[in-house]
Amino acid sequence: MGCRKKYTEIMEEIVHAAKRGDVEAQFTLGRCYAYGRGVEKDTAKAVGWLSKAAEQGSAKAQAL
Repeated sequence: MGCRKKYTEIMEEIVHAAKRGDVEAQFTLGRCYAYGRGVEKDTAKAVGWLSKAAEQGSAKAQAL
C-alpha cells in the first residue's frame, strides 16, 4: 500500500470519527483544515471543527 493511499484512508477515518463526535478527531480535523494538511486550507471549516472540540472540553482546541 502506498503512502498516499494510506494517508487517504487515515483522513477518511478521522472525518468519520469527527462526525460521530470524537473530540480528538474533531480537534485533529480542525487543525488539518487550519493548516491545509491533507485537505485544502479552509478557515471556516477549521473554526467549525475546533469549536465542536472546544465545546466538548478540549483544552487544546480552546487554546487555539
